[in-house]
Amino acid sequence: ISEEQRREGIERAKRIFPERTAYFALRMGVDYGRITIREQKTRWGSCSSKGNLNFNWKLVLLAPELLDYVVVHELAHRREMNHSKNFWKIVEAELSDYRERRRRLKDAGSERVEMPECTVEVGDPEKCQETSEFIGNDPQGVLVSESQRKLKKPGKIT
Repeated sequence: ISEEQRREGIERAKRIFPERTAYFALRMGVDYGRITIREQKTRWGSCSSKGNLNFNWKLVLLAPELLDYVVVHELAHRREMNHSKNFWKIVEAELSDYRERRRRLKDAGSERVEMPECTVEVGDPEKCQETSEFIGNDPQGVLVSESQRKLKKPGKIT
């Protein structure tokens, strides 16, 4: 991916994610805080306990239904901050085919182009800070964060 394609993708993500998030939040009856566009090597998205959402800009390079799956997945955490049966029922109520989308996203995760991690706040263009938090794989093939020591699978969304 060229630097120009990267910049265009981030700009596109900064338009698409607020729109899709607002759409699904209304349908699901949930609220959320800030939306941050990131460029992580290991995650498609995340939701903090305060309701702030993080999305990987590279989702705009995939099929729209996969981007929507990540948005719905993260918004479902506004009701269940876990991956319990209740959580998956919330996701399924919005996307009856979520299992197929999840599988396709996992497949796409193994094919992603590796780039340095980057954070871009929505509404704050040109802000990008490279980080190198993830230091390698444990024997089971999951990435290990030096600072948090949490196990994360590549391409995982939380």
